[in-house]
Amino acid sequence: MRPVTTDDELNLILRFADSARTTDATGNISVSMVEYPIYQNRVEFFGTTGAVRVEYNGEVFVGNAGDEAWRRIDIEPNEAVEGARPTGWNNGFLAFAREIIESLKAGKTFVETAATFEDGYRVQLLLDAARKSDETGAVVKL
Repeated sequence: MRPVTTDDELNLILRFADSARTTDATGNISVSMVEYPIYQNRVEFFGTTGAVRVEYNGEVFVGNAGDEAWRRIDIEPNEAVEGARPTGWNNGFLAFAREIIESLKAGKTFVETAATFEDGYRVQLLLDAARKSDETGAVVKL
């Protein structure tokens, strides 16, 4: 055992500002790199008319207000990485790596559907706000 300075687990509770796409919407994010025996990373979004849940392995579920159970949405999963634990992260990376290679072969300097620097910056703001909320025990608005 030794002290470490990296985050290996997080749980976030989100409340989204009302907008054209959201009204009284919330979210939960649970991510762990040390969870055993299997990873249970999950992202959930809840609104006034229903919810969406994305599981660690890419499975997508929806639930409408009044439903008694989640309904699985059939999607084409990413190819699994042979010999790797089925965390979803490695499968996503393999799919993205292929997109990078195809973009480079085509002479592009970007991947059409990839996150931008601005996206990364906004994620960092969210992570900083989560740490501040944890330290102060207070809600942090972005």
